[in-house]
Amino acid sequence: GFTNGISPLEMCSAYSTFGNYGEHIDAVCYTTVTNKKGDVIISSDPNVTKVYDEEVASLVVDVLHSVVFGGGASKAQIKSQDCAGKTGTTSDNYDLWFCGLTPKYSATVWIGSDTNLYINGSSSSNATKVFKLVMEEVGKLDEKQLFEKKGEFVTVSIDSRTGLLS
Repeated sequence: GFTNGISPLEMCSAYSTFGNYGEHIDAVCYTTVTNKKGDVIISSDPNVTKVYDEEVASLVVDVLHSVVFGGGASKAQIKSQDCAGKTGTTSDNYDLWFCGLTPKYSATVWIGSDTNLYINGSSSSNATKVFKLVMEEVGKLDEKQLFEKKGEFVTVSIDSRTGLLS
């Protein structure tokens, strides 16, 4: 959980690595500040670290995409952009999470309290709804993008009864 675990910013930063095809870019509050003439006053040059091969990151995005478009996070689907992500709930229902990304942005929604209060009658699908509300607005600013698959992927169907290729 959040009290003894990881912060929403750290989760968001981690998920952004998948969307950046394996490159982790340190979180920054801004990239560039300009004056009214367009002159750069302050710029940020965040640290970039290669963490995964782009094919591995692309495969993870594909799996997270299936969670949103065929799994338990369908309420996170947004019209303006492709998206992927994963829900999470601590065992005592103290923390509700959704960590997601679009081809351009990542976002994490955490619903909980610092003192581990039970969240009655709630589930992580509420976090997916908040993600959708925010990212739908953010995504309107950009042309719709889809996740790009890096590497070669083979898709097969498996019979759930036998475990064999169908």
